[in-house]
Amino acid sequence: MTKRRINSIDYIYIWRKLKNSISPEEDELLSEWLKNSPEHMKFFLNARDFQNRKLIDNTPSAWINLNHKLKQRRKKRILVYCCAASFALVVGFSFFFFHNSVDRQIEAKLVPVPGIDKATLILNDGTSHTLDKSTDLLLEEDGAKIKGKEGLLVYSPLKKKNPRIAYNTIYVPRGGEFFLILSDSTKIWINSETMIRYPSSFSKNERRIELIGEAYFEVKKDESRPFVVVSDQQLIKVTGTAFNVSSFGHEGSIVTTLVEGSIQLSPRDAVENFVSLLPGNQSIFDNESQSMIIKNVNVSLYTSWKDGYYDFQGETIENMLCTLSRWYNFNYQFNADKVRLKRFSGRLKRTDSFQRILSVIEKTDEIKFTIEGTQVIVN
Repeated sequence: MTKRRINSIDYIYIWRKLKNSISPEEDELLSEWLKNSPEHMKFFLNARDFQNRKLIDNTPSAWINLNHKLKQRRKKRILVYCCAASFALVVGFSFFFFHNSVDRQIEAKLVPVPGIDKATLILNDGTSHTLDKSTDLLLEEDGAKIKGKEGLLVYSPLKKKNPRIAYNTIYVPRGGEFFLILSDSTKIWINSETMIRYPSSFSKNERRIELIGEAYFEVKKDESRPFVVVSDQQLIKVTGTAFNVSSFGHEGSIVTTLVEGSIQLSPRDAVENFVSLLPGNQSIFDNESQSMIIKNVNVSLYTSWKDGYYDFQGETIENMLCTLSRWYNFNYQFNADKVRLKRFSGRLKRTDSFQRILSVIEKTDEIKFTIEGTQVIVN
């Protein structure tokens, strides 16, 4: 089967899967495609979310027409919703642009609210489970017991000889966060619009996971089994430490901030060219050039989100809104480019209402906001 044919067929398979009309043979092919990359799974989950919210007609022709339109417009500069998930899609189009193309009348009925504990867990066989505060989940899968309850997902190792390596994926959408404890007792705070792919139980030699988005790690020390985080073109290797990684594909760079311990950073395909970070160091890795800048920072500015705050220090309004839009799940646009570079310093509580957040920023007397549903216009 050629790559071109797979691109086309997978697209229809997704629609059939969402309509529960997929054949066993098609379902098997789709499952293999989803397992190939976290980006594929993230695309599928976004597709399901849009269907559930009825932002697209449930007909294949509607999806195909949308795909055609997006292919014609994908090179245009997008001025709004800069923080939507941006990732390489085998099917050839992006929900990044899709979200800006849907019916705004539906969006206007929504009001941005603070995020909550919510996520989707996808097991190795492709079955999925919704996770939130009310979840009461108990499963077993290849060497691990999985328990989900009250915004927490915990893996506990089972005494099993040579368990098969089974990969799970957790996806936290916009307006969500979640807390994950892996089978080795490593703790992960997962921020909005983030996906992590990991084995239910680790091998004897290495603990490797994949990340798209942002997460804070407290890695259980185990010198015999390095903990490896693969994120786009960067690889992070540690034995036990605490650090934050922000890796949203559309931003073009990966920001890694070390809180304690030490880590080694390298290009994904050149692990011998590693650089070591010390506590208080931050690296900015450019995915395209694979170059790296290291500087000393106030780490709390980059990790406070996991403790319920956003700490901004001289941050541009554009970057602030990019961060806030993931948590409050809104889109935005600027009426004047000069407003983008205005700067703000202050602490904002993640539990505050959206209206209060904007009113605090407006107290600078340099910016005014107009809210139309989930669309924020910056004046």
